[in-house]
Amino acid sequence: MDINLFLTNTQQMLAPYLEQLRLFKFSVLNPVIWAIALIVFFILSRNWNANKAFSFCIITLLILFSQTFVSDHLSSSYALVFDSSVVRIIFAVFFFIVLLYYIFIRED
Repeated sequence: MDINLFLTNTQQMLAPYLEQLRLFKFSVLNPVIWAIALIVFFILSRNWNANKAFSFCIITLLILFSQTFVSDHLSSSYALVFDSSVVRIIFAVFFFIVLLYYIFIRED
């Protein structure tokens, strides 16, 4: 099989999922986000305990999924008045609080 053909097919297959990530739309059905979470888990488990790395990845995914849910719900409720950047900033603050907790406080 030609490698260029494989890369082209893979790029076409993953393009809609990458577009969702570019638009900050995180879905449970998106395989790219699960692949990224798995890679992050393997990288973190080299330095952290596996339980700590796993719980960090799960909590991060829950933050991302809930950000999409809240943003979609508010945008459907307040069609033209709502700006989703406020929700993104709030959930980014939640993420950084969790990140700081896992880096400096939580010991496993």
